[in-house]
Formats: sequence, structure tokens, C-alpha cells
Amino acid sequence: MNNLEAALTAFWGSFTNPEKPSVKIPAYTGHVAEHDDMGRRVRPAFPYITYELTRPAYGGGTAMRASVWDRREAATGFRGLTNNILEQIAQRVPEGGLLLSFDGGSVWIRRALNFTQYPAKPDPDDPLIVRALVSLEMQGYVF
Repeated sequence: MNNLEAALTAFWGSFTNPEKPSVKIPAYTGHVAEHDDMGRRVRPAFPYITYELTRPAYGGGTAMRASVWDRREAATGFRGLTNNILEQIAQRVPEGGLLLSFDGGSVWIRRALNFTQYPAKPDPDDPLIVRALVSLEMQGYVF
């Protein structure tokens, strides 16, 4: 893992569960394994974050997307915890963006025009699963 990857992993893994403030929301790069060796569908414990790990060229830009996943207990309370995690992300990435520095460079992360979205039926097999998409733009100054 290079320094940019380590910085992004630390960033996405820094958000907390408001119901348990000392507990960090786990973050995973790419897609989380959906099936075990026996072919059974498995997921990590909710809530969790998945994100794309992209590396912009020096001075160039790239898109970065993350997903906040949760499973609500009932039809009521829809998006409660997910909204709280999105609020934390919005605080860390304000309108003007965030300069994330690390050994060997920095990246400027800012909100994309469609900063957050809620796809309908993110899991056709489980209507209680909630997914929020976070769209960001990243400008790189990696040395």
C-alpha cells in the first residue's frame, strides 16, 4: 500500500457510529466479498463504507465514489444512521474541499455536483438495506 492509499484508507475509516462514538465505521476498498467459499451470501456487519481507490495523475483530476451501507431494523427510521454518517463526511469535506496531505504529496478532495444520492433498492434480495452514494472529485499532487 502506497502513502496515498494509506491516507485514503485512514480517511474513509475515520468515521464513527453515533450510537457508539468510540466505534469506527469499517471501510473497505472496492467491493466487499458477497459470497463465502460455500457460495452463501455474506456481508460484513452493518454499517460499513466501501470506496474506490483511485490515483490521480500529478495535477490531474479523477472521480472518487464511496458507498455508505446500513441495514435498517424496520420500515421506520429509514436512513437515520446513514444520514448521520453522511453529515460527518460533509463536515470533513466542506464546500471548498479538503486538502489531504501525506508523506509524498497531497490530494484536494471536493464534493462533486451530485454529492449524495440514494439508489432505489440497492439490494433486490433485502429491502431493508440502505445505500448512500457519495461522489467526490480528487485533484492529485502526488510526488
